[in-house]
Amino acid sequence: MCTKSAKATKNYLAKAFAFVVKTVILFVIGTLLSTLIYFLICERHKHAYSKELANKLSEEQWMVPLVGALSSILGPLIILTDKALQGFSKPPQNVDIIAILKNLGLYFALCHCTNVVTYSRACSLPNMLMLISFTGWIISDRTLSSFVLGLFGAGITTIASYTFILAGWTVYPIADFSLIRAWLPNVAFTGTVTMSNIARILNRLERDFTSSFEQKLHLD
Repeated sequence: MCTKSAKATKNYLAKAFAFVVKTVILFVIGTLLSTLIYFLICERHKHAYSKELANKLSEEQWMVPLVGALSSILGPLIILTDKALQGFSKPPQNVDIIAILKNLGLYFALCHCTNVVTYSRACSLPNMLMLISFTGWIISDRTLSSFVLGLFGAGITTIASYTFILAGWTVYPIADFSLIRAWLPNVAFTGTVTMSNIARILNRLERDFTSSFEQKLHLD
């Protein structure tokens, strides 16, 4: 028989273990997705300004760790956002893998529009990417909390990019949206919505694990 304090300690350790595992999984998935985007979008154009990038940070050197770090905090962040905005938008009860696959499909649509399609005006590419990102949110999510977090992720990555540019740490000689690439905030928005749904699934698995562990402790 376990004492009350021993049960409380085991329960705390189980919750901490589940939280750490969830955070690591989110970090790994975010890192992999950002690496995929880098090779699909950035690597193709990197040779065009390889001289300008000498002694400067390229996209993978700052984008991949930043996206991984942002993804790792989405677990608790999506819970807080869902609770804060539940009066305006009801959070989804059960997020399935179909919604995530729809978002992943948007990555390839964004890559196609960025790399393949030719636009006659400079504003056409940002407008098209924003339309695709917003349409993807409507198709796969439609929750206010994911939309807010998507804007948060797009804002953080855009601010980080501008900071690195103004500090002279990186450069976009072929920038098509102010000083940065137009795909950056749009991919960040879509990626944050995707990672929010993944975080919802992991949060549900975390709750199931901790509740089953608590029931097992009560039976001991």
